[in-house]
Amino acid sequence: MKKERLATSRFFLTLGILISLFIMSACRQIDLGEDEGNGQDYDDGCVEVKVRMGNFNISSSPISMSRAEGTEYPEGVTAISIAAFNENNVRVDSVKAIKDINNETFNAPLLRLPPGNYTFVAVAHGASSTDIEAATIESPELVRLHETRIYETFSCVKSDVSVMGSAMTINLAMGKRKNAQFALETLDVVPNEIVSVWIKINAEANTTVPLHPGFNPATGVATGNWLYSRNFSVQQGAVVYKTFGMLLPAADYNMSVSITPVGENKTEYTQLKKIFSDVTFSQNTLVRAVGYLFSTNTSFEFTFDTDWEPENTLPF
Repeated sequence: MKKERLATSRFFLTLGILISLFIMSACRQIDLGEDEGNGQDYDDGCVEVKVRMGNFNISSSPISMSRAEGTEYPEGVTAISIAAFNENNVRVDSVKAIKDINNETFNAPLLRLPPGNYTFVAVAHGASSTDIEAATIESPELVRLHETRIYETFSCVKSDVSVMGSAMTINLAMGKRKNAQFALETLDVVPNEIVSVWIKINAEANTTVPLHPGFNPATGVATGNWLYSRNFSVQQGAVVYKTFGMLLPAADYNMSVSITPVGENKTEYTQLKKIFSDVTFSQNTLVRAVGYLFSTNTSFEFTFDTDWEPENTLPF
């Protein structure tokens, strides 16, 4: 008799655990591109939370780029990721979308969440192609990108958001870019013997950019101090304009820059090499190197571009 009561008790205990797990799993992460809600509540206790990203600050003045029907992103943003974390720092739901692949989700991202208090993390960034996965939000303190090249990167963290028992919309102010950018602009054309230009930034760093570079979405500060190195092909008889982005180990950081013309068989034209030390890079700032590169007795200067932040020129 005791054995029967014990077996019955174990059965109901197991059944209770299974029911609890089923209820908890009812609000798990939706698939990429899934967007079946229409501002409704759900029988499983979850509610629909629409997310709108706006206030992308792409110049010295804030510019709101949100629309009533969705989100309009700055040029260069092709991927988004959004995640909601509960009070125990557990990710309850998340969504990723790629422009031209998951347009419905890209323009009107949607999460399903049970009522509670949440921290929302959002990332909007560029990528080299639509084959590159959108950023992975591991926690409110860590986001990882999925390629070594850094493009336009915006992110924000909004804490203490209460999700009640009915559908709602969360507005996220994305603010300024978290990345810095470098541009090389030559005033002379590429001679016949030159096939590429090798640019190295922060040569003092011991490590190159990892396969999955990480940064803090609230501050934009990178998880490491990295060397950025790119060897750009150039067109003979034409001027050069090349750009690439960086994540910095601080909001403002001084780094060296070297620019080396390269010929056939990877021959470096060291007599034309330009080296600059302690150049200040900042988040949301484009450092533009402008000058005559392919002559030994010409000048060069750095311009802090007005398209991103107020102008400041550093002559060399």
